[in-house]
Amino acid sequence: MARYGSSGARAVFPLGSPLFVAHREALVDRATRAQLPVACVERECAVIGCLPAFSPRYDDMLRRSAIYVDRILEGTPPSGTAVELSATFELSVDHRRAKALGLTIPQSILLRETEVVD
Repeated sequence: MARYGSSGARAVFPLGSPLFVAHREALVDRATRAQLPVACVERECAVIGCLPAFSPRYDDMLRRSAIYVDRILEGTPPSGTAVELSATFELSVDHRRAKALGLTIPQSILLRETEVVD
């Protein structure tokens, strides 16, 4: 992480990296020590210090998947079902981490966040 700070990077955004998932707490901690905010794609990461975390509502996706299972069990071939994109998303912001990094969260983000992590 120190390398990122010295290279001029202003933030870290690990896109679904298996390495990040396996070591996310340690990596977020190291990024914070290097004064780098980390943006993540899972709500659970906001709880460990990602700033912000933007993700689909997985509980909603699971409920919607039951509809597909029902259709297939009723005889609809899988190729006959349309693929749906998630319609609901969560924006979680770790205000404690933002304060520690000396960042001000814009009003436009504050109005859209679905969860405040303090």
